[in-house]
Amino acid sequence: MLKTRETLGQTIKRIAVGYAGWFNWKYGRSGHLFQDRFKSEPVETDDYFLTVLSYIYQNPVKAGICNRSDKYEWSSRKRIGKCEFVDDEDLFVVAPLDLIKVREQEEIDCDILEPKLARGRAMTDGAVLMQIKSLGKVASVSEFQSLARELQSSTISMLQEKGASMRQISRVSGLSRGLVTRLCRKGAK
Repeated sequence: MLKTRETLGQTIKRIAVGYAGWFNWKYGRSGHLFQDRFKSEPVETDDYFLTVLSYIYQNPVKAGICNRSDKYEWSSRKRIGKCEFVDDEDLFVVAPLDLIKVREQEEIDCDILEPKLARGRAMTDGAVLMQIKSLGKVASVSEFQSLARELQSSTISMLQEKGASMRQISRVSGLSRGLVTRLCRKGAK
């Protein structure tokens, strides 16, 4: 029997497809490995631009890295007026600095992009991580990912009752948003 040699590209594709299949099996996922990880929407209005800008600036705050966005060392917010890569003049035409500060405060006060549950105040990512470890009786997120689905489901349900959003639980736990949604429904039954 004559064997044909596989090209480097075919070899890498075979390895990548095999890894994606294993990863999906191990973590109860489906589809492409990086499916639904990122989302993009056109920014067509100045108001939406301000919302997106404040969301970006607030990421380190929501992740518990700092208390204020202008204190985060790597933030473009901290570098306003000091960075040659950001055209501040054009930015401030669309979004004056005072308006950016007001919108950021609204983001902090109202949590525009991830609404609080009616039951209580939303949790920080750090608090969600602590709760995952405590409720799941694990030392790390990777241990939580390895738990039985029933234990993950009950932990996720308790986190939601405490005010964590499914998006936040997904982000902190490393589980896909679809899996978090399914587990939450399962835990509610």
